[in-house]
Amino acid sequence: GIVPGSIDKFITLLYGKGASLFDYFSSDSLFFVSEHTRVKERMNGYSWQFTEDMKDYVSEGVLCKGFDNFFLGYNDICARLAQSTLVYLDNFTSGSYDTPLKELINFTVKHTALWGGSVKLLMEDLEPLIYDKYTVVVLAGTQKAADSLREELAEKGLKVGADENVTFPAPGKVFVLPGAVSAGVIYPQIKFALISQGHIRSTGKKKSLKRPSNARRISELSELSNGDFVVHNTYGIGQFQGIHKIEFDGVVKDYIKIEYAKSELLYVPVTQLDLVSKYIGPKDGNTVKLNNLSSQDWQRTKTRVRKAVRDMAQELIKLYSERMQVKGYAFSEDNEWQRDFEAKFEYEETQDQLRCIDEIKNDMERIVPMDRLLCGDVGFGKTEVALRAAFKCVTESKQCVLLAPTTILAWQHYQTALRRFEGFPVNIELLSRFRTPKQQAEILEKLKRGEIDFIIGTHRLIQKDVQYRDLGLAIIDEEQRFGVAQKERFKDMFHNVDILTLSATPIPRTLNMAMSGIRDMSVIEEAPLDRKPVQTYVLAHDEAVINEAIRRELRRGGQVFYLFNRVEQITEKAAKIQKSNPEANVAVGHGKMSENELSEVWRQMLEQEVNVLVCTTIIETGVDLPNANTLIIENADHMGLSQLHQLRGRVGRSTRRAYAYLTYKPEKVLTEISEKRLTAIREFTEFGSGFKIALRDLELRGVNNSGSYITPNFLAFSSPILLDIAKPGKESESLSKTR
Repeated sequence: GIVPGSIDKFITLLYGKGASLFDYFSSDSLFFVSEHTRVKERMNGYSWQFTEDMKDYVSEGVLCKGFDNFFLGYNDICARLAQSTLVYLDNFTSGSYDTPLKELINFTVKHTALWGGSVKLLMEDLEPLIYDKYTVVVLAGTQKAADSLREELAEKGLKVGADENVTFPAPGKVFVLPGAVSAGVIYPQIKFALISQGHIRSTGKKKSLKRPSNARRISELSELSNGDFVVHNTYGIGQFQGIHKIEFDGVVKDYIKIEYAKSELLYVPVTQLDLVSKYIGPKDGNTVKLNNLSSQDWQRTKTRVRKAVRDMAQELIKLYSERMQVKGYAFSEDNEWQRDFEAKFEYEETQDQLRCIDEIKNDMERIVPMDRLLCGDVGFGKTEVALRAAFKCVTESKQCVLLAPTTILAWQHYQTALRRFEGFPVNIELLSRFRTPKQQAEILEKLKRGEIDFIIGTHRLIQKDVQYRDLGLAIIDEEQRFGVAQKERFKDMFHNVDILTLSATPIPRTLNMAMSGIRDMSVIEEAPLDRKPVQTYVLAHDEAVINEAIRRELRRGGQVFYLFNRVEQITEKAAKIQKSNPEANVAVGHGKMSENELSEVWRQMLEQEVNVLVCTTIIETGVDLPNANTLIIENADHMGLSQLHQLRGRVGRSTRRAYAYLTYKPEKVLTEISEKRLTAIREFTEFGSGFKIALRDLELRGVNNSGSYITPNFLAFSSPILLDIAKPGKESESLSKTR
């Protein structure tokens, strides 16, 4: 008398074990397997869930033993596929295949961004393609737009065609046609390129700040794919199965379909998406257990979580009460010097920058010490925000310290500060290994006497022999790059000092604390004017493709970062690149070089005497060379997600379009986690991706820190409960804003 959901799953109980979809195909059928590693991963997860469901069915008497194994396992499917013609479609030519490969076909397809309508930008894309004798098709949208563009390109001297029957080869010719597709492509092997016009969202428009608590709410269905885990506030964890139109009482509405344990289905109207969150946590199908719609497991879980939240709320109240009792220094409101300093900024601030500056100044003007995380994508202007806070500090005769994780980043911050503070009576110094022991001793003595207003340096600034006369503000850049012992030292030195932490991709623990309300957070989501996303390619290492990428950048007068993270072989790699690209001026840069050698390399890069720098991850943070707009990384699968994002941020820091090539060894079997990282870095190319990448890092790694309060599974549904309970007086306003 029971009708289970998805009753077709039980069809083999009628026709016998072994009956399957394959019975409808002949031996000469053709099968395509898209992303076989993902298929295998999903199959393993399904097998685990199936086993759990069968245990419940047998214990409840729905099925009896002997009828609890009625679907083909992964090995059975592979055996059936091997009897037919099988084609694997994979993004990455790696991994062990479950059936023997008879032939491997490799071809390169490059995805190109949509063209926003600017003829100047289109010409920038067309010139290298025409130089390389590509046949190019430009889809301009409407027929009128195509006719107009055709005339403009012809006036610029291009060979332009209008024949819709595009013929090959037509080297160096551009066909302008009406129409549009979702994205453009380049096929280097047949020398064909397709560029499509599309609507590009304006970067000049102010974007509203999304609260982190709603950032993972499913307000953008485009972020969901079939099979993603979601959390319903009432029914718990299920799997998203697409959007369906359903007619009820004569009214047709869109519903999202969620599958739970035992194939139970739930349809949620899209108007009630506030009840559904995207699951945050490791998405391994072997560890995520779907809830049962008819059981009380989820309610028991929520009850248990409420108790955990109360405990966490008490910890928060304790932390906030201690923090409120600590007396810091309340800075005055902005004076004329502050306004003059800010007016000398050579670029136009984004609305997000201005909002973050106001939030930081408001914190500094309170008697309670500031502890704020400034999260903004690479190149979005965090440094300028920090320098304005530093200027506010030093104009009241307080000292300011800026800590950077590497000598190169510290040196660059020092150069930036000297340029920005020029014309103001502010003494700025640098303390790092770029200073001799004698110079370091003199700087420390001046710092102790208060003769230095603004000190910039590496971890050398938190050693025991460093003393400040009257420290007012500590700025920590890229906190995730400092070790645990160094962070403990921060607490000792800066316990009653305003602290501002800068990061593009905060580590899970830091992000977790900010999202929990333990730390205040400001987010810069808006890109600087005229900035373009970095075009990112993930591919097996191919010398021909890499050399072409280098030559393309050199032809437009740019510079290239070639990241090779093995110091012992880096000189040999540089010589190989020089031999393949004789027109290039190649140099080497790594952390084991002396101060003079490294300084000379950066000087040559800044003055464009060198146009290809073969380097290690020493360039990861802070390097700002607007003329360097191509990045090539060997063995990108060895690097973390946040690290790849930081490295990609070294290019694309001007109005030019930039390119990043993340490569891996063709014969190498990529691990599951490496493939997910490379897929994520390719997926998140739009502006503001740093925060999304930090969240994806949180999903892949979990928090996993004894000092943390929230586990990834808990993060999916804890937010509204936390705000109901944690109300420690006036401070809850700040907590609510942070949420």
